[in-house]
Amino acid sequence: MSYQVEEQRFVLLANRFRWEVGQGARVKAALVVDRVTKVRRRGIDKGRHEQFLSLLATRYLEQEGAIELAFSGGGAIRLEVSGILCHLQDFGEPWPAAWQPHHDQEP
Repeated sequence: MSYQVEEQRFVLLANRFRWEVGQGARVKAALVVDRVTKVRRRGIDKGRHEQFLSLLATRYLEQEGAIELAFSGGGAIRLEVSGILCHLQDFGEPWPAAWQPHHDQEP
């Protein structure tokens, strides 16, 4: 993850499970969010580079002008934005996934 202050850009690189193909594959992906004015984190130690994070959800908090990235284990990143401008881009070749993620649904 990287916050590029001058460009007002937040970038997150990830290994993404390809749910849309239904064949148990992963691919490298980049989530890019522009118009970011401030970044806050909760429950994530940025000094632990080996820490494994699973992104579970993204939410737009309209009243607060923020995008929240929610991770397993309760961690979160809050991106304060002046507007929504973001995209997710896959890159590289997909590879077989050893297992399919499973997340309990909220009631």
